[in-house]
Amino acid sequence: MKFLEYVKRLICPPSCACCKKILDISDNSVFCNECYEELAKRVMDVAGENKSQYIERSYFYYRYKNWYVKNVISHTKYVANKEFLKFIGKRGKESLKKHNLLGQLDVVTFTPRRPGLVRLYGFDQAEELAMAISEQTDIPCSKLLKRKGFSLEQKSLKSSARSKNVEGKFRCKENLTGKRVLLVDDVVTTGSTVNECAKMLRQCGAKSVYVWSIAQ
Repeated sequence: MKFLEYVKRLICPPSCACCKKILDISDNSVFCNECYEELAKRVMDVAGENKSQYIERSYFYYRYKNWYVKNVISHTKYVANKEFLKFIGKRGKESLKKHNLLGQLDVVTFTPRRPGLVRLYGFDQAEELAMAISEQTDIPCSKLLKRKGFSLEQKSLKSSARSKNVEGKFRCKENLTGKRVLLVDDVVTTGSTVNECAKMLRQCGAKSVYVWSIAQ
């Protein structure tokens, strides 16, 4: 460990990305032993139910309805952690390999966060996840989508209102003719957001759109 990194860890000790327990400063782990073991038990890495005409297939690593997984998603949204992103990037690579998508994709992109939240927290968590997967897989990462207009936070709405809330709220001006795209998000619940994003990507010529998320 480099001296400056050691001093930084000494002043601000690393904590578990799940339970926030303080970790040993010499430990490069992302999670404490308990959380790591509990999360390992909950790995699913399966294809989700696909009801969208725009999405070829969607995959998720964990099931969201679990205390440990919910804490991981919370960490993803509110904390920019390089070691955590590296961890997720590796899981993403393993998942793509398992589902025979390595070597079958042309570009990685993401569902853009609302601008107000980017300003508030200083980063777009889905963009960070997409870049982490790109670094591990060497699939180019590109910001293909932009938000337009105002929309409420999806988590504040009932399922029936979520599709209408994001309808027409994304745009894509890239020429994606024949491209196979991986769309990344942290968590997919009703699928309204990724469906709308996939719709825009397909309208710009994407041959196929696959979705990968940490949880569903």
